[in-house]
Amino acid sequence: MPGSSFVSILARPFTTLGSAVALVATVTLSASAPAAAHDPIDPPRPMGDMSQWFSGDNYPPAAMRAGQEGNVSVVLSINAQGLVTGCQVTKSSGVPALDARTCMLVTRRGRFVPAKQGDQAVASTYDLHDVEWRIRDMSVHVPSSAPQEPAGQ
Repeated sequence: MPGSSFVSILARPFTTLGSAVALVATVTLSASAPAAAHDPIDPPRPMGDMSQWFSGDNYPPAAMRAGQEGNVSVVLSINAQGLVTGCQVTKSSGVPALDARTCMLVTRRGRFVPAKQGDQAVASTYDLHDVEWRIRDMSVHVPSSAPQEPAGQ
């Protein structure tokens, strides 16, 4: 799909009560903004390493105690300054606390180079697919990861 790329993120593990918790985000990225007939739109790009948006210590305690896991997909509203101004769950994990925590974290921590049309920054949307919340029983090696440019750039 034009304007999409694939990023895999494994956040730092967090150890509690003898077990390690890892938040793994496997994210398919796509962006859109209002189309104009003349200038193509350069989609928004995350600033820095998206793995910094999530860490194991962000796991909702009640969900951890209950052993609840799941994948969450969201669409983000990005303003012309590159800030996340809205988050809507497009695929629920089935665990409301994981869905809500995903939106809270990306809204609070997500920063973007805004979409541009010509030389003007414009509001846009950005899809995050399959933010994966998992509880692990062993320690997890955390590879370094960096955001990738959306395809077609």
